[in-house]
Amino acid sequence: MKLKIHGQKRCGTNLVEFLLREAGHTVFVNEFGWKHGPVDSEIRSHVDKVVICMRNPAAWLVGNRKHDAEVTWPEERWTTLEEWAFREDAYLDWAHNCWEDDYVLLDTMTLITNPERAFELLHDEVGFPELRETPNKKMAMNGFPMPKVDFDHSYYTHQKYLDELQPGDWGEIQKQLDAYWPTLGARWQGWFDQVRRDV
Repeated sequence: MKLKIHGQKRCGTNLVEFLLREAGHTVFVNEFGWKHGPVDSEIRSHVDKVVICMRNPAAWLVGNRKHDAEVTWPEERWTTLEEWAFREDAYLDWAHNCWEDDYVLLDTMTLITNPERAFELLHDEVGFPELRETPNKKMAMNGFPMPKVDFDHSYYTHQKYLDELQPGDWGEIQKQLDAYWPTLGARWQGWFDQVRRDV
C-alpha cells in the first residue's frame, strides 16, 4: 500500500515511518509535501491513504522544549501551544472533509502506552502484521532506530513527562482545546480531564 505520512514535529513520524516500511508498505515522507506541513489537496491521487500522526498537547510541548534546548543548529522552533493547536486543527479539519477510507488518525503515544491497540488499528486500516514490538531505541530522521540511544518507555507509560509541565501550561492547554472546539476539544478533552493536575 502507498502511504503518505503527516504530523507535527515530535509527534512520532519517524517511528511510524519505520514501522510501516518494516510492514512492507511504500511510505512517502517529504514527497508530495513536507511531512510536517499541511496535506496537499491532491494527495489522494498519489497514495492510498494518509497517516496522520498525533500526540497529546502535554507530550508535544515537553518534547519540543527538550529538543529546542538541546539543538545547536538553526531551526524553526515550535514550542507554543498555540502553534500545536493551529497545526493539529488543520490536520483534523482536512480529515473531517475526507472519506474515512482516505486517512488514518494515529495517536502515536499508544505505540508506547498501548501497542496492542495501536497495532490493531494499523492492521485494520493499512494491513499490518499482528505481532509487532515498538523499538526500544530513539528514531532518527531517516526512519531508522539510533543504535546507541535507548528509549525509556516508562517515561510515557508512567506519565513522567507530565511532571515537566510548568504551572501555566495546564490552563493554556484547556484554553486551546476550548478555542478549537469541536475538533481538538472533542479529540483531547477526555484525556486532559483524566491527567489534569492543577484543579
